[in-house]
Amino acid sequence: LPQGLFPELPDLESPLLEEALLLGRSGCAELRAPLLELGECVAGLAECWFCIASVARLVPPENAAAESQDPQDVLDIGAENAANRALEAFEDALSIYTGEMYGPGHLDRTVEYADALKDYGKVITFFFDENDLHAIRHPLPKSVRLHEELLGPAHPRTLNVRR
Repeated sequence: LPQGLFPELPDLESPLLEEALLLGRSGCAELRAPLLELGECVAGLAECWFCIASVARLVPPENAAAESQDPQDVLDIGAENAANRALEAFEDALSIYTGEMYGPGHLDRTVEYADALKDYGKVITFFFDENDLHAIRHPLPKSVRLHEELLGPAHPRTLNVRR
């Protein structure tokens, strides 16, 4: 699994994951499913970090501990840290789809990839300066193009990306 996403867990190498990666690398549409699913899972984790960052940004740091019953509350992580984790996780998900992480993924023409680009773009838009390297290569225009090509310009998911 992408390094850094689960630092608190032991080594997650497993025969099942290895088999999924081997099948996904084959390029066969039926066998690409494990990598597509892994990309979706990592993008889902990134979305969780984005939500944590969004909530943490609404709660001033000096109030986070006071409002929390648990000293290990997720708001203690801070908006910037959570946004950085979201950014890293989205980059990992995108590299799974494009094949950069585990070899040829051929999944960069899928709705799942287009959705991950959209959500990656939300993190950049809401948490990073427009002069930041990530913002210079902003993914939202590419996400809109992919949604239009794959689903059509009037599809609700395409319209969601445009707003």
